[in-house]
Amino acid sequence: MGQQNFLTDQGGGEKYEFYGSGNLDASWDNRASHVVAKNGNYILYKEPNFEGEALIVLEGEAVPMSSDWNDKLSSVKFLGNGCVKRGIDFAGADIKRIPNVSTMDSCMKYCNEEERCKSVAHDVPR
Repeated sequence: MGQQNFLTDQGGGEKYEFYGSGNLDASWDNRASHVVAKNGNYILYKEPNFEGEALIVLEGEAVPMSSDWNDKLSSVKFLGNGCVKRGIDFAGADIKRIPNVSTMDSCMKYCNEEERCKSVAHDVPR
């Protein structure tokens, strides 16, 4: 099973441990109320097969699901250990720049649509 794992909580104390990437099984699909990235970084998706709105959770972060996300998590993509950084622009590897992208979630959607995209850098307007 490997080291990477991701833990979800239904709010009532019941836990589900997930390894790697994929869709949550039927008993947990759209039921998570709290998540913890125990080992590694993850992208959470509201739809199966890594589709729909996305949310990044970094290793060690414990995230209670907001009302927008509560009971809506369907798939999880493992990003690896340490490959996601906050506040850093890895300049020089750009495929293209897309202006006026307001959120990292939106940026990830553009990346998912571009076959050559391996990573994103999102600059928050100041």
